[in-house]
Amino acid sequence: MSHTYHQFLFPYSVTCHTNDLAVFHCLRALGHYADPGAPVPDPEHREHQWRNAGNKLTLCFSSPAYRNKFKDNARRILPQTLWSVVRESDEVPESALNR
Repeated sequence: MSHTYHQFLFPYSVTCHTNDLAVFHCLRALGHYADPGAPVPDPEHREHQWRNAGNKLTLCFSSPAYRNKFKDNARRILPQTLWSVVRESDEVPESALNR
């Protein structure tokens, strides 16, 4: 599945910040739990992206309900002092539209 095609199928995103590698992996797992149809990239690749993005990761969902399910479960399970929501978007990135 191409990256652009993925952006059209999963346009609802949330960007989270954590400095804790274990929490990073928990957030990724909770994202998959919330929207099981969303593709799960290779862990090493995602960890590299997370570090390069200043310890931020963006999770994409096929509906706002799945994104809310992710946030609700992350808040319920993970200490709020270890992670935060930085940004949310309901839009397909313009870079995908201009291809």
